[in-house]
Amino acid sequence: MKKIRLVIVDDDPSFIRRAAEYLSGTQEIEVVGCANDGFDAGRLIVREQPEAVVLDFVLRRINSLSLLRSIRAMSIQPSLIVCSAFLSDASIGIARSLGVDFFVGKPVCFPHLHECIVDTVSVKRQLQEEARSVEMMNAPPSATAEVHRALISSGISPRLSGFSFLAEGMHLLLTDQDLLKNMSQRLYPRIAQTMNTTPNNVERNIRSAIRVAARKCGAESELPTNRQFISVLFRKILEKQRASLS
Repeated sequence: MKKIRLVIVDDDPSFIRRAAEYLSGTQEIEVVGCANDGFDAGRLIVREQPEAVVLDFVLRRINSLSLLRSIRAMSIQPSLIVCSAFLSDASIGIARSLGVDFFVGKPVCFPHLHECIVDTVSVKRQLQEEARSVEMMNAPPSATAEVHRALISSGISPRLSGFSFLAEGMHLLLTDQDLLKNMSQRLYPRIAQTMNTTPNNVERNIRSAIRVAARKCGAESELPTNRQFISVLFRKILEKQRASLS
């Protein structure tokens, strides 16, 4: 895999130094520039054409939302990961509407930040490849790409066992929505059969993945049930499919 060209934008020089040092030492990422205010960041992104940008909500001169609007007006469309101690529902909602792919709370564990960057860019690369194929073949994007993107956006890392179980569950639901009516007796056994495991292991790993995703977003106190999480995720995938066909 070619290295991910990354720009880091943060008003804390110490965070920039530590993040750049750690991420540059990984095999997957090349830090091509850093900035501590929104104005310099905009010029840096135009010049370096990064594949991903990590930015804080709190910036100097130009605020992060203005910077996000500027990035979305550019010809390049990097993956956007917000890493901030100020993650409110309102700010997350606005940032999502401006194309932010992932949110990470501070203080951050740098291996976790690295994982988020790699996972987000990997999914975006897959979608871009599919988009090129769609353009050539005039075919809708695959269900697999949509399912994987929805899982990543929900905070589920492909490195978790629950990711594969949830992905298989989404594919099964796309062919038979009635499986949602009795997940323990119908959905989990079907996933287990395909993945060569037990229904209890499926349920446990999905629960663990949901807990990890909630912890990433600082929402562990409002942990949804497996049924709630799967139902919401499935509706998002259906809406995305309908939108792509309209």
